[in-house]
Amino acid sequence: MKVRGKRVIITGGASGIGEASARRFAEEGARVAVVDLDETRGAALTEELSGAGTDAIFLRADVAEETQIQTTVDAVAEAFGGIDVLHNNAGMVAGSDAVNTAVEDWDRTHSVNVRAPWLWSKHVIPHMRSAGGGAIVFTGSTSGMVGYPGVIAYTSSKGGLMNLTRSLALELATEGITVNTVSPGHIDTPLTRGFFTDPSDPGALERNLAAHAATVPVNRLGKPEEVAAFVVFLASDDARFCTGGIHVCDGGLTAE
Repeated sequence: MKVRGKRVIITGGASGIGEASARRFAEEGARVAVVDLDETRGAALTEELSGAGTDAIFLRADVAEETQIQTTVDAVAEAFGGIDVLHNNAGMVAGSDAVNTAVEDWDRTHSVNVRAPWLWSKHVIPHMRSAGGGAIVFTGSTSGMVGYPGVIAYTSSKGGLMNLTRSLALELATEGITVNTVSPGHIDTPLTRGFFTDPSDPGALERNLAAHAATVPVNRLGKPEEVAAFVVFLASDDARFCTGGIHVCDGGLTAE
């Protein structure tokens, strides 16, 4: 098992890529702390994992509020005796094009997608230093690598996350703490489905998903489990020489 015994925090862990990562970390022998605002889904997930023999806990927190971050990190460290892995997965999409995006949507998107990953890292790093090393894995997006019109707050925030990855990796390079980003392309997650759903048009979701899939060279959407496998590899000892990387998982989308 790649991460047996490692103590893992997953933000946004109750659904989508976060849920898939929680399940994969559990399968690979890790101890898993799921952090999310959705208490119902998060508690049900960790109860299921615990029932299957994983040491798993759920903690409800707003991932962008520093006080809650500090409290949550300390609670996980106390429960598990330390922290080895941070999978900063929580993210959001809001806003529109440059002219029509509200300042509130811009600020909240950047708060969750850039500021929060920094804050979680800030409070987790001391625990990793005490443990003699660790791994930080951010969930990015191919939207941070190429331009997409109409979601300017999201694309700019994911672009910022990439240089956070590089800078943080260099700061920690001699301390045994790796920092990487997995950048998914078009993945079939609840976030994706929510973005493409139009309550006034029952057929919009399937049309939009099909249109999205048609832009991917492998001719399908990715699965959260495929991203999770990449995340667990980067958190494992097999990836100790990998740091500062932006690793795409996109079915060839950015190769064109």
